Amino acid sequence: MLRFFPAHKEPDRNKNFFQNYSDHLNYLQVKFQKIWDDFQEKATFDQKLDFIGEQALERLTCILSESPGKCLPLSPD
Repeated sequence: MLRFFPAHKEPDRNKNFFQNYSDHLNYLQVKFQKIWDDFQEKATFDQKLDFIGEQALERLTCILSESPGKCLPLSPD
């Protein structure tokens, strides 16, 4: 879907809750689409399993860190 405005990670004071929530979901969709595309490019089952392991380790490290709210979304950025 074509979007005229970039997805935002932070809320906009001039928008209501639903508009900001929609922007946030769009932001997450873009970020996780990149991760999904990277996963799909893996050729073998072992490569895909390694990729899943790396993603899980990143998330666990984030959860156990001092500021878990600042971790999402994770790679591939």
